[in-house]
Amino acid sequence: MRLSILSNVNLDMLSGLLKKENEVFQTDGYGEWITYALKKDERLAAFAPECLFLLLDGNALLEGCQDMGSVKTVLDRSEQYIEKLAENYSASYLVVSTIDVRPEHIGAGDGTGIRRLLGYASDRAGGAAEKYSPF
Repeated sequence: MRLSILSNVNLDMLSGLLKKENEVFQTDGYGEWITYALKKDERLAAFAPECLFLLLDGNALLEGCQDMGSVKTVLDRSEQYIEKLAENYSASYLVVSTIDVRPEHIGAGDGTGIRRLLGYASDRAGGAAEKYSPF
């Protein structure tokens, strides 16, 4: 299978394992997923992966967010980037990971911050479920 993995964290080890039985497009580095979304990359388009995986780490994605307003901004912007990624590489099946967020980076220890974030993310994901294949 021809595939590509885009991410906001380093997944070189995973790519190396997948290369044993698949043709894997090697990206220019982790965190470049936004670059691939904003501008169609001719090398990736020519490679024509059957499946394009987008694996996002929530803590890396939300790094620097200080309040729910900044979290909302980052998640809204990320959704726009994902839509653009799907548009730019429409010949590939796009698989988008769920966003894993460890609670210690969200807010107070009572879990209030994580519940608010998950509620917001759940509301945002409602319409996206029909567009993408989350795993």
